[in-house]
Amino acid sequence: MFYIKRIRLREVPVLASVPIIDGATPDGAALHTSLHGRLFPKTRGEFTVGSNWRALDSLADYLLRHPDRQLTITGYHTLDENRRTLVPNLGAYRADGIWQYLRAAGVSPVQVQTRGIQTEALVFVDDTTNALAFAFDAKPATTAQTLADGQRYIDLFHPMELYFPTGSTAFIRTPDTDKFIADAAEYWRNEARRGNPIRMHPNDVLLLTGHTDSVGSDRSNQRLSLGRAKAVQQVMQQAGIPGRVFRADGRGESQPLAPNATPEGREANRRVTIVVRRRNNPTPTPPR
Repeated sequence: MFYIKRIRLREVPVLASVPIIDGATPDGAALHTSLHGRLFPKTRGEFTVGSNWRALDSLADYLLRHPDRQLTITGYHTLDENRRTLVPNLGAYRADGIWQYLRAAGVSPVQVQTRGIQTEALVFVDDTTNALAFAFDAKPATTAQTLADGQRYIDLFHPMELYFPTGSTAFIRTPDTDKFIADAAEYWRNEARRGNPIRMHPNDVLLLTGHTDSVGSDRSNQRLSLGRAKAVQQVMQQAGIPGRVFRADGRGESQPLAPNATPEGREANRRVTIVVRRRNNPTPTPPR
């Protein structure tokens, strides 16, 4: 007599693929692909590329061939996840990782917007999730204001673009730019107090890099780009950020984000890039 024991195998749950679909172009060249697998570890924002590079490359190629289309990337997070990180908005951080991939592939900043949304409906499998969504629409008219409104503050260590009206050194302020400035002031808050001998984060610097479009001479654009960086520095110092942390530079028209041949490209190139460059910091020390 033989006894057969039935062994139940545990079903391994699988996260649903994230579709990337757009078929609204006049030439009928639809995009239909998806991201598979576990894209983000729980409480983390680093995208796990794996085999998904093909889908991201297809997305980048589609956007490059259809400059009239605009993509909105939404990153999701739970309240508990966000509480466990130092990032103000983990969902926005996740979306920004995809945007940085597309940007490195040459996609114009006027075509992509990102946002982060908190939801308790997020599904996790073995502490990983597919916390992304993609939506396409016709690209609206691009202005310095729309570009500024599309910028999302991630944290001090992710570059953020400040945009300017033509010929101006006054950047367009938004809630996200104000959040960057407030957090930078908090980052160096103790050092800003008069008479305090302690330097907070003594090796970190706040980089301000000014840029222009191609209208005008190289010399005037170089001067304007540096003037924009200095103007941003002045606003930030008034908010309480110590002057020693700034590194202001002007690059003129030499590093465009978008082609200067179009009006919207020139709008995108009138900017100052701001970011905190973190270096190895010992405990705060008094200045020499």
